Amino acid sequence: MIALCREHADKADNGAYTDEQLRRFKSEAAKHETEISGRFDWMRHEIVVHAGGTFFVETPVLVEIDGIPSIWFSRNQLGELMLNYDMPPRGRTRIQENTWIVTPGDVREIVSPPGGRALSVRYTNGDYFGIEYREVPDAEEFVRRFPGAASHMSALNRLTFPVTVASITDTTTDGRVVLHPDHTTLMGGVLRNNWLERCGVGFAISSPMPLFTEEQQRAIASAAKAYNESGLT
Repeated sequence: MIALCREHADKADNGAYTDEQLRRFKSEAAKHETEISGRFDWMRHEIVVHAGGTFFVETPVLVEIDGIPSIWFSRNQLGELMLNYDMPPRGRTRIQENTWIVTPGDVREIVSPPGGRALSVRYTNGDYFGIEYREVPDAEEFVRRFPGAASHMSALNRLTFPVTVASITDTTTDGRVVLHPDHTTLMGGVLRNNWLERCGVGFAISSPMPLFTEEQQRAIASAAKAYNESGLT
């Protein structure tokens, strides 16, 4: 699989490039360590997130580590939610206001189909990052897609359908917060099938040692300042 940006991928699907040209694109990207980026076009006023087996509803900061947001939402001028993702310690795949950015050094495969609703990143050491947006028409389909929701029917019935759900998986092997499809591994513990609704912060984690490099701390602190000044609650 050859990883391409969205524009080149669309053209490749339509036969615009030869195999040799596609191989050259991949070689040049690896040589120059060019960041690969794209954008999620799904912006809604309300989004349910299913990450690591936990459902987050009307929760602007999903995960915060040492006081710094790692997964959070900001809003644009129209009030639409935009996803941000910068999970320590390496941040090889990150999202800044719906724009995803992948550093391709040890990437084996990137898949981002046309439509701006999904991203799949596989690394040479077996790590995986994936996110997918989908619209769920009713509670019955919600439970079919996410069986764990069956134990949260009273909360599920409070949702207004159709509802947009963003599913996030991040199984990076050297991360202390690992988001599996059905559970979260958190510094040795396991969290499974939680429903967090109208929380300022979903998971607030204090680590015994820094999870971020100094450069990451400065960059994310800047993003956190912008979030705090936005007035989002």
